[in-house]
Amino acid sequence: MVDSMQKAISSAETQPEGKETPYKDIQAEVNVTGMCSTADCRFCVKEFSPIFHEAPPGPFLAKTEPSIRAFVQGGGTKLVITGGEPTEAPQKLLGTIRIIN
Repeated sequence: MVDSMQKAISSAETQPEGKETPYKDIQAEVNVTGMCSTADCRFCVKEFSPIFHEAPPGPFLAKTEPSIRAFVQGGGTKLVITGGEPTEAPQKLLGTIRIIN
């Protein structure tokens, strides 16, 4: 999974000569979920996190796809998939990786 993501990001590094790369040195983050199975994680504190309703995978991917594609096509090579724990939302995580690929 990680290899295919790195391959997709690496291929975005080689832009045709003269093509504008506005995202070349920018790191973007895709927060796929706020769910987390670890109550005492050192990266977040669940009791201080806002409560919100998450979009199902289909609408989430439909909303994020244009931004991810624009980032990669604009020369972006540093895309971090994050969240509470991304593996808690496997359809969103895998769908995001497919978009990158």
